[in-house]
Amino acid sequence: MLTHSNMLSETRGVLASSLRTKLGPGRRMLMFLPLAHVLAHAITLVAIEAGVEVGFTSDIPGLVPEFAVFR
Repeated sequence: MLTHSNMLSETRGVLASSLRTKLGPGRRMLMFLPLAHVLAHAITLVAIEAGVEVGFTSDIPGLVPEFAVFR
């Protein structure tokens, strides 16, 4: 079972890794996985903790044009 503590530990681990250089204020991320998906939840937690602006879309067929709007 994944607990909140597990998710926060995973977040801290990612932010302590070399991926930290790719994350931070001024960065933006468009999430297209449903937030109920555990990977989407983990990625969103890491992004928010790092100060990344997160947008959400469910329009998979229109994903490419959505990138231009979110830019």
